[in-house]
Formats: sequence, structure tokens, C-alpha cells
Amino acid sequence: MAAIAAAPKDASLEDKIKNQVEFYFSDSNLPRDKFLRSQTGEAGDGYVNLDIVANFKRLKSLTTDLSVIRTALKTSQLVELNEDKTKLRRKYPLPPSISNKRKTIYVKGFPTEEEPQLESVVELFSPYGVVRSVRFRRYPDTKKFKGSAFIEFETEEQAQRAAEEEFLKDQSGAELEVLTKDEYFKRKKQREQSTTASRGAQEEVDSSEKENIASQSKEASFQRGLILGLKNIGENVTREEIKQVFSSFGEISWIDFSRGQSTGYIRFSQPNSAKEAVRALQEKPDLKDKFAELWVLYGDEEKEYWSKVVQLQKEKREKSSKRKKNFQRQSKSKRRKI
Repeated sequence: MAAIAAAPKDASLEDKIKNQVEFYFSDSNLPRDKFLRSQTGEAGDGYVNLDIVANFKRLKSLTTDLSVIRTALKTSQLVELNEDKTKLRRKYPLPPSISNKRKTIYVKGFPTEEEPQLESVVELFSPYGVVRSVRFRRYPDTKKFKGSAFIEFETEEQAQRAAEEEFLKDQSGAELEVLTKDEYFKRKKQREQSTTASRGAQEEVDSSEKENIASQSKEASFQRGLILGLKNIGENVTREEIKQVFSSFGEISWIDFSRGQSTGYIRFSQPNSAKEAVRALQEKPDLKDKFAELWVLYGDEEKEYWSKVVQLQKEKREKSSKRKKNFQRQSKSKRRKI
């Protein structure tokens, strides 16, 4: 799985070089980079020959001039050069315990014919926060792109914000599925368990269809009183601002809103949170300019909203399942040709 440091599209060459070198020595990459770790020692703060690092593929694609690399690293807060500028190291040891799982999302649905440009992926997810790295996933034997990637953000909050985006399209128009890394591994484990249980007589049963049925059954008996409606939302109100204001009333499962829309919905995790929000904000006139009208969905309106949620999730799973089946058919066809 190749990892690539993410730099803004319009960054200067020096910034791109510094960003890439700092990524090599970062908390995110160094602990899992066996070769570089063998050079830097267990604490990760040992010197490495500059010409070794300069020969790494991604850095080499930026420049092969060691003097340019030295200049770019002058302002680095993470790495430093020795006195004669021939070696570099981290300025401080690795933390004793590192986990970037909650800062990382899993994205699938990219066209598999050609690996997307790093810059386009960074640009797509930059609205949600600072993208630290992109790990394109490939098959171990063929190195062919799987159509998915792990994307690491600077903070857990930024990763969660991106994972809340249920529907997203890349520059080619392909629909992407976005999950937290935790949710990805949870679903992967469920699929593996389902495959093991169904092996034999039900070997051909598609586990994603079973998940679909179970999910629809669960959603059919939805908990009432969780949905808060917002009308006449101010023009400059952002999704993050809505989250900041309303999370004080309870845990938010989903925010159905895009900037510029006049109407939106908040799905809380606990009952009474929506009621509490309506009651409390009626006593705060300073927020009326941003959220002119709030109400809790009940009756037919609530059922209709949940029906739309179920339908959208069903369509999303069906598209994911269709992509999976197409890939399986293509793989079988290739094996036959071989």
C-alpha cells in the first residue's frame, strides 16, 4: 500500500519537498516504514544519509538536487540536518504509543482503470480539513489499484466530518463511499464472518445483500422524535456551525445540509434532544437570524423522511454491491484468459 504525502495543489516546490520529507519521518509513516525505521533506530531519531532519502520514489519525482532539498528543510519543524548537511533525522523521538485510526477514513469507488492523481484526491477532501497522507490500496500480487484509499487528516474531527459525507463524487463523476476506518474494519470483519458461516451450501450468497436486508429491517422500526428540521437557514451558515450549535443538545448522528440550502435536518442519537433544541433556541433571539424556524418531525412527515433515508442508503448499497459484482466478474474473466 503506497503512502503519499498530501500537499496543496498550488504549493511551491520547496513546500512540496519539505512536506514529503516530513511525511517520511512522521508519526503516521515512520512506525510502519520498516526500511526507514531500521535506519533511524527504535526511537526514530537516528541520522539517515540524505542521499538515501533523496532516492525515495516520490521525493525523487520532485527533485534529484540535494542542495534544493537542503534549502527546503531549513524551515522544517520535524527534521534537521547534521553539521555537514549530509544526514537528517527527526528532532525528537517517536511517541511511545501512536494511533492514527480515528484520523483516517476509507474511501472506495474510484475507477480502477487508472489510479487517481494525488492532487485531485487532496483537493476533493480539503474542504473537510488538512489532508496529511493518501494511501492508495493495491493488490499485493499484481499491484493493480483496488479503487480505494485510506486518507489521513490532521485531526479526528476533520476525519469524522469527511466520513459524514454519505454521497460524494470524484472528478470523473464516480460515486464514492466514505467510511471511518473503524467502520471499514467493522464491516470487513462482518463480511469475513458471514463468508465463513455461509461457506458450503451457501458459498455464493452475497454478504452485502444480507447486510442490506438486516439494515432495512432495523431502519423500518425507527426511533421516533430524533429528527430536527431547520428552515430559513442563513446564507452563510456552514455545516460545521450547525454541528457546533446543536451538539450541545445531544449526540448528532447525521446532518442533512449543504451550504447555501435554506432547509436542513439534524438526526440526533437520543430522543428528546430535538425537543430540547427547539425549546432552548426559542429563548436565544440572537440565533434567529441563522435558524429562523425549528421543529421536530412527527407523524407522516417523520415517516416520509425516514423512508427517504432508507431509500438513499439502499441505493448506495446496491451501487456498492454492483461495483463489487462487476469487479468479481472481471477478475474471473481475467483468470480464465490466463
